[in-house]
Amino acid sequence: MYSFFRSFGQTFGVAIGGVIFQNRLTAILLDSSNPVLVANAQEWARDASALVEVIKILQDHAIKQELVTAYVDSLRVIWEVMCALSCVMLILSVAFTKDISLDRELETDQGFIHDRKVSDEEEREDVL
Repeated sequence: MYSFFRSFGQTFGVAIGGVIFQNRLTAILLDSSNPVLVANAQEWARDASALVEVIKILQDHAIKQELVTAYVDSLRVIWEVMCALSCVMLILSVAFTKDISLDRELETDQGFIHDRKVSDEEEREDVL
């Protein structure tokens, strides 16, 4: 269950983060006064990895600086949303988790069988 919920949470975290990043970056680039940024806003917001490569090869300092600022602002919004979501989940986990002491006897049907004689047949199976 631990692995399942961890993978499930990662899936949602990546999807939510990607949507926030794309929407924020698109909004910032569309609000720009630079026509190059406005024209390429949808394309650049779609692929953040490709945008990093575009930023690396840009020569125009003004466009490059505005793209870096938009990229950083988009990442900052993701961080803020995920921090808020983490705080909400912390409060919910504290509010809805039962207080169960870990210092208690183990109650289970599983366990060791003590003082049991092993038959010759069982002993042969153990050897094989």
